[in-house]
Amino acid sequence: MERGETLSSLSAKDMAKVDGLLAQITSEQRTRLVTYLRRYVAPSTAMALFDDGKLLSLLQDHDVDKATVMLGDLRGFVASIVAQERSARGLDRIYAALGRYVARVTEVIFKHGGVFFELAGDQFIGVFGAYIPDESDALRAVVAATEIAESKSSFSPLSENGIGIAVCTGGKVRIGDIPSRGRAEFAVIGSLISRSSRVQDVIKKSEYRRIPGLEIYLDDETYEAVAPWVTCESIGSPKLRSLGRRKLYKLQAWHRDPSLSGTDDQTALERVNALASLVEGFSQRRIAQGIRGAFAEVARTLSAGLDLDETLASIIESVGRIISADKGSVWLWDEVEGRLEPRATLDPSELSKIPSIAFEMDAEDVPGEGIIVWVVRHREAALVEDAQVDPRFSEAVDKAAKSQTRSVLCVPMIAQDRSIGAIELIDEKETVKYTSEDLDLLASIATSAAIAVQNTRHYGELEDSYRALEAARERETEIQRRELRLEKLAAMADIATNIVHKIDGNVGLIDLKIDRLERSRDRGDLVADERI
Repeated sequence: MERGETLSSLSAKDMAKVDGLLAQITSEQRTRLVTYLRRYVAPSTAMALFDDGKLLSLLQDHDVDKATVMLGDLRGFVASIVAQERSARGLDRIYAALGRYVARVTEVIFKHGGVFFELAGDQFIGVFGAYIPDESDALRAVVAATEIAESKSSFSPLSENGIGIAVCTGGKVRIGDIPSRGRAEFAVIGSLISRSSRVQDVIKKSEYRRIPGLEIYLDDETYEAVAPWVTCESIGSPKLRSLGRRKLYKLQAWHRDPSLSGTDDQTALERVNALASLVEGFSQRRIAQGIRGAFAEVARTLSAGLDLDETLASIIESVGRIISADKGSVWLWDEVEGRLEPRATLDPSELSKIPSIAFEMDAEDVPGEGIIVWVVRHREAALVEDAQVDPRFSEAVDKAAKSQTRSVLCVPMIAQDRSIGAIELIDEKETVKYTSEDLDLLASIATSAAIAVQNTRHYGELEDSYRALEAARERETEIQRRELRLEKLAAMADIATNIVHKIDGNVGLIDLKIDRLERSRDRGDLVADERI
């Protein structure tokens, strides 16, 4: 089935619901969930839990007051292995046969709504009523046991003597993860498991195998629950080690009822495969969403024309929405001062309480200098599970903040192959366990943040240059205005000088004319109509 076809079996609403659930759990839990969906839990059960909003209950240890356990064991398995080892391809045949055996057992258990648990080698456990208890749990277990016992072709060459199955009902079991060397193993424990194991020990005896019927044995509580549908023969009350005597029955036949034949629900299988695929792809979707969100924030910041501190505050706010943290901060490297300066925090009131850090970028590392110093100096990200035992950790940070740092996630901001700062997230309450997925996501955001910082700085530099240019233009304009005024004044002065010169010339002519008139008057030859 292609991935696109698989996902098409889930609605858009289902997909949104899946991401909402997955956001509540860690990367390690998501990995476990995929394993449970694909390997242990019946598809019909898994999808019923999902539809009821209880899918995450698969990750929670829980007690079942009344369940039915089916424990199967291949007869003569060790002898078969020894015999097969003598042939050239013996172990290859054993491995191939084990694969068929597990596949068939899992198929039948899932078909009847059970949970499959592997045991060592040839044994298996099926639990019915583990997550969704039902009155038919015991009968479904018996029907499943019958189908498995009849699948003889699945056991060859693992066993020449078939399989023996014990079915027990009514005891308490606990289902969940058992920590083992840093990882968790899905397991089932409890008095009912112990009872089933003790019954399995008893029914291996040849005296019981000689009794007619299938090699399926029921304890008294199982028999009482399924009596109307089966024919059994009592084998008495053998003593179960550490548990006393218990009445047991050997199954001879069951009266087939179509309503109890189980279901190969292809729709449920397709949906659970789609669900598992969505869980597997959540990390990539989350990182992609984080990157898109970060770039969108960068674009919004630049289009809004925010200053540098507003840009950084916006970035750390975006980080806090994507990755859980008790504290978070953005730091910038001041190359002139040789200091790492805190410029924005998740809680703005914390900013003034955080001191800057002075250090030499090219110097050797000093223990206790600070994880963030190491990150900026080496241009490498750091994921620290326990800061208190990390030699790079600076206790001065905790003293200044009056807190105790547990885990740390810190990534550098790099621009033009130089460290320009870092983003740091801190967990103080041991409620957050950072993962490599978180580290990759924060690193992607830091890349966008570095772009935003550089662009904001360049924007500021452009604004400064523009203001300087405008000021220069204004000065140039003023100078030009002054020069123009001087030119005008000079022109006016020239005009005035010419006027004065002309006036001086005319005054001389007038004086000469007056002088001539006066002489003519004195001589008595003045002409009456002569004008000046």
